Amino acid sequence: MQTINYMADADRTTGGDFYADMVSANTLLDAIAGVQAVSPAIDNIKKALFYGKVNDDLEFAKKVAEPRDYAVDVDLLHAVLGIYTEAAELLELLGYELTGEKIDRSKYLNEAGDGLWYNALLFKHLGTNFEEVGELNIAKLRKRFPVKFSSELAVNRDEAKENVVFS
Repeated sequence: MQTINYMADADRTTGGDFYADMVSANTLLDAIAGVQAVSPAIDNIKKALFYGKVNDDLEFAKKVAEPRDYAVDVDLLHAVLGIYTEAAELLELLGYELTGEKIDRSKYLNEAGDGLWYNALLFKHLGTNFEEVGELNIAKLRKRFPVKFSSELAVNRDEAKENVVFS
């Protein structure tokens, strides 16, 4: 699936409603702050594992942790940690916007591009590519929203019906 087609199909499943009365901006900012509190540790771990970067914040882990082998493929570990940290960086930018600071488009593009790189690493590990994942995702969304997006269908999903796409 070409990216332009994916974006058009994805747009079909985007709702136009926004329920601002359900969650205050301050609640969202508090949640973003929680992510920001944890994200540096995850990022430091990623940088230590994959870039060999020494970080004093990790000294405690060396002292209390028993040495053990990682039970997952290192590309999978790198990809998932990277996707998380890039998403956290996007959340941080959003937090600035929510408090009134205008963030330049280039900063979002920079973090989104980094996220794409980590997704590419994940897809390589899974033996797939952007096109296949895009096609599977759109097929799942077509099962979820046969005609168009609806809040009712978004909340009350038939995951068994959707997951058939991935088997």
